[in-house]
Amino acid sequence: MQTGSKPRPKINTGWFKDRIADKRLSQRKVASLLGVDNSTLSLLLNGRRRMRIDQASELARILSVSVADVMTNAGVPTNERHTIEALPGEIPIIGQIDGADGATLSWDAGAERRVTVPIIAPETARAIQWRASTGRAAFCNGWIAVILPPAKPTPESILDRYCVVAIKDGPTLIKTVRRGFSAGLFNLDGSDGATMHDVKLDWVSPVIGIFPPG
Repeated sequence: MQTGSKPRPKINTGWFKDRIADKRLSQRKVASLLGVDNSTLSLLLNGRRRMRIDQASELARILSVSVADVMTNAGVPTNERHTIEALPGEIPIIGQIDGADGATLSWDAGAERRVTVPIIAPETARAIQWRASTGRAAFCNGWIAVILPPAKPTPESILDRYCVVAIKDGPTLIKTVRRGFSAGLFNLDGSDGATMHDVKLDWVSPVIGIFPPG
């Protein structure tokens, strides 16, 4: 019997299988979205490899669940979860959102302005801030949205999620993405309750957290 080695995490494999089935995804597809091969994901979901916080965060996004749920079912000890959840992260601010859901951002912007948020986000995450003293989103003025890098709009990763979206030959907005009525198109729900129908998107940046200023 080995001594001094860390015990394997007690993974709730069935919970992950159920969440993957709920999203109508295959494990291979989830592995692709997570950026790992299928064998690596199998090791993670069977407790043979420890899941990193960035992997838990990305898996939570893919499965539309909380990071805390992923960590709990991945067997991360309670004391470690509390430490992780309490540890703030500092993220560069790269743009802003106006009072009509319009987003202006530059992903390659410098890191002169940074904001501290109460989550552990992937290193590639960035922040944008509402600057909406008037308009329908004025209640969000000063709040921060943490977003992932722009990616191809695939239904598996963005449906029913709040995202920054670039409309093909149109503006960049922050909207909730819904399934469109035609293949390859999406409906977008806005803060005013109105819906844009059958929109073609160039790219999307999913929102992984929204926080008040300070």
